[in-house]
Amino acid sequence: MRVLLSRRAEDDDHGAIAIMVTLFVTVMVVLAAFVVDFGMAFMTKRQLSTAADAASLAAAAVYKEEFTGSCSVNAIASQGLVRARAEQAADDLFRANYPNGVDTDGKITEVRCKGSAIEVVYRATGTSDSPFGPAAGGDDTIETNGEAAASYDSGGGDCALCFLGSVDAGNADFSVTGGDIHVNGSITAGPNSFWDATSSISIVGTATGGQGNYEPDYTQGRIIPDPYASLALPLSEAGLHVKSGSPCEQGPGIYPADVELPNSLCTLAPGPYVIKGKWSAKNNSVITGSGVTLYVKNPGMIDFKNGTTHHLSAPLSDPPVGAPAGWPEGFVIIYDRDNTNVLSIQGNGDVTLGGTLYAPSSHVDFNGLSCLTVTHGSIVVQGVVKANGNKACVVLTDSVNAGAGTPVELHLTQ
Repeated sequence: MRVLLSRRAEDDDHGAIAIMVTLFVTVMVVLAAFVVDFGMAFMTKRQLSTAADAASLAAAAVYKEEFTGSCSVNAIASQGLVRARAEQAADDLFRANYPNGVDTDGKITEVRCKGSAIEVVYRATGTSDSPFGPAAGGDDTIETNGEAAASYDSGGGDCALCFLGSVDAGNADFSVTGGDIHVNGSITAGPNSFWDATSSISIVGTATGGQGNYEPDYTQGRIIPDPYASLALPLSEAGLHVKSGSPCEQGPGIYPADVELPNSLCTLAPGPYVIKGKWSAKNNSVITGSGVTLYVKNPGMIDFKNGTTHHLSAPLSDPPVGAPAGWPEGFVIIYDRDNTNVLSIQGNGDVTLGGTLYAPSSHVDFNGLSCLTVTHGSIVVQGVVKANGNKACVVLTDSVNAGAGTPVELHLTQ
């Protein structure tokens, strides 16, 4: 009996060991399968990440070279051709770095503002073989992905007060709080002309006088494009009615003829005004209104060298109240790009505007004793009509930089 019991114990031990070995081998096979399958998936993910990095940089490079104006959701949406070229450049580089992929494996998923620059997000998907997947009841492939984002920095060239040409400043002063000054040409300034800005003053050409006329010292800059080149002009007139008589009474609409404003208070109702003639103010005219955009088409012009423009401010809705699609918020005066007529806004005293003044081909006239003050906006003009008055000045407070600057330094951000 003792012998028989001993043999049975040995048989039981051998059986248990066999079971354990079988289980161990099974576990090792499964682990090996995981190592092989997920190792292949990891290699695919690395390839996809590298390809996504290259693709996002390629797309950002297109935006760096071709995107115009300052960044906003509307500006990005309006430049669809840039998006298409960025997508093509990104897809080409994606396939070069992931030859097993096709166009649909990679795409730009988002284009967004990063400061004044553009950030592009690119996502790539791919599959790797899974030889042991079916044995475990799964698929014979594993899907993986890679995502990257790229952007660029903006070098010099941002501006709240932007002169697209040269400036004959006379003895006028120019002051910007919260932004920068940039001049695409040269500055001719009298001895009493003083320029100051919160951040920087950059000049493409030369400046008369020493650095004592500038605070901070001006630096040599590069020509920047029209910072609002992305604004689609001419603006739509759809749904606007032709008006005659005084806009102070008639309100928003299209004014095809010359208009003389009354020699009294003129309060403009909120909305869009299309000016195709010449609007003139009298000595006692006081022009005011909120939520107003004055859009001046060639050969129209604003001649407010008389009277006073007081607290005339831009709309803050997008699009402005009563305006057709495409009209921008935050602009109080817009001159068409082919309109070279002078914007005479000097008045008999101080002029206060709320919002952006945009007249890229025009010179602004604030001569004499007038001081033009703009809040919560920017000024983009060709130049100024020489201002010699002792009080003549342009002042921007709580300003907004319009320029996107000079795009430099592409880099990955994700």
